[in-house]
Amino acid sequence: MLKLLSDLRVVEIAGSIAPAYAGRLLADLGAEVITLEPPGGNRLRTDPHAAPNLSDFLNANKLSATLDFSAVTDDTLARSLCERADIILYDGGVPYLDRWLLVERLHERSDVVLTLVTPWGLHSPYGTLCNDELLQFALSGIASVTPEEPEDEEAERPMQLYGHQAQFAAGLTAAVASLQGWFAARASGEAMLLDISVLDALTSMPIISQAAVFAGHPLPKGPSQRPQTVPRGFVRCSEGYVYTQGGDDNWSGWAQLLERPDWEQPPFSAPGYRQQHWAELSESIQQWLDVHTNADVYLALQEKGITAFPVNSIAQVTHNRQIVARDLFRPIERESGDFMAPVTPFRLLSPEDAPVPDAVHTLGADLQRVREVLGLLGEPALPV
Repeated sequence: MLKLLSDLRVVEIAGSIAPAYAGRLLADLGAEVITLEPPGGNRLRTDPHAAPNLSDFLNANKLSATLDFSAVTDDTLARSLCERADIILYDGGVPYLDRWLLVERLHERSDVVLTLVTPWGLHSPYGTLCNDELLQFALSGIASVTPEEPEDEEAERPMQLYGHQAQFAAGLTAAVASLQGWFAARASGEAMLLDISVLDALTSMPIISQAAVFAGHPLPKGPSQRPQTVPRGFVRCSEGYVYTQGGDDNWSGWAQLLERPDWEQPPFSAPGYRQQHWAELSESIQQWLDVHTNADVYLALQEKGITAFPVNSIAQVTHNRQIVARDLFRPIERESGDFMAPVTPFRLLSPEDAPVPDAVHTLGADLQRVREVLGLLGEPALPV
């Protein structure tokens, strides 16, 4: 955690990943981020299907307080938030806090930002649709081209990217937009209401297939029709996969890797011959791959000038030389024991500022501090 935004106060009331991730990004930059949850925790904390440590990852570096939202019968909380927060992150996940109360109170202070993160946006013909990530990937167009060049279009489509990538994309969008809104509010003296749609954030992701269509080029249909004369695409190794580009000029490198000098001479040097005998050649190549790890194959291919990259498993990522050199994974401290997680992907090089270790506060641990910050001491209508 850095200290770049130490004068920024953020209040987060979230039941979904996007605003929680936005809050985590701002907290990592040093903002004072307060997360308000119901007494038992929000949906991210209580969801039995959520990934282990997801809630702790999203809540690192934030102050935690619990609040019985169902007991709030007026706009006391909305007024308090707008008076004392610089940025409010809210997704409508807490039904007892009417987002329009926040909007009404927003302009009572001149430099507050309210960032509303919803699946479809505040004004949308899809506003009543269920919040389903596969549906969002389908509407964004990404599902129609995932995976690219499928072997069986009917069996393999549509697809969404693994995990909750739509939510994380929206969280990044919300964090950047909130900072922009904060600077703009301070400069203009006007409160800002930001409408962040998860679908908008996902649709604006610059993927290659979209670029091709927008430029007027048709998408490829079905698997590639290029003749098989050299290994290409994803090749299986003893541990994982390696992706390699398959130009015929790479054949000599493969021959050297397998210590088959005869493959560099006729008839093997002729692409047409290799295409006719590819079944036998690919079997020999696969036998060599089966006894080498993807890291070994990747380095060997690079040394031969063959463009390639390893397809790391999640476990392998944490030990990758590039990732280790960049110190991307660090422990997050918590009472039940530390765990490793990726840090927010930015570095401060100058001036030097030693980061504070990431830590998770237990649910409700900062209740007294938060009540003081928000001016809620002695409010009988806000039991906790």
